[in-house]
Amino acid sequence: MIPQNRRFGFLAPAQCLAFMAAAMCCAPTLAQTPSDDSPSVTPYRPSVSTPAALSAPGWLEFEAGAQLSRGGGSERRDSLPVTLKLAFTPDWGLRIGGDAYVRQTDDSGQQIRGGGDGSIVIKRRFEINDASAFGLEAGTRQNGTDHNSQLLFAASYNVSKSVVLDAGVARSLRSGVSDGSVFAGLTMLVGKLF
Repeated sequence: MIPQNRRFGFLAPAQCLAFMAAAMCCAPTLAQTPSDDSPSVTPYRPSVSTPAALSAPGWLEFEAGAQLSRGGGSERRDSLPVTLKLAFTPDWGLRIGGDAYVRQTDDSGQQIRGGGDGSIVIKRRFEINDASAFGLEAGTRQNGTDHNSQLLFAASYNVSKSVVLDAGVARSLRSGVSDGSVFAGLTMLVGKLF
């Protein structure tokens, strides 16, 4: 991440939050009635859900959100995660994502801001039958982080076939750790590429 005194992100913190608020408020407008041949959006924002299902082949999807995390003491991490998803076939897809902006404060009050880590994930779906499948993702290892288990409560609302809103809270289940987070976001069908 980039130190506080340098700003290379494409948006300042206030602009990022304003963008997210505008996107959430405009979602009903963006959710115009899609054509009958367009697929339903397939949300799998990791803070909410990561199902085995992939997006419809050839259709680009965009996911964005805001996540506020608090640790013990004065530790904080606020981020704006974004992701682009594209499936090439019903069983193979690609997800490119990262944090458009991160503001992190450690126990001593030292703050850093900037763009967050990026990721490229290849996803493979294995169909068991018409109603069941399991998935495999490659490229999800992250160095320098502790393993974690959490209790997650999340809900989503389908504004239309092409827009889904989500929100939730999470709490760490590790003994002696008081980490928690609150998040909200949206998943949108952008358009057909092939």
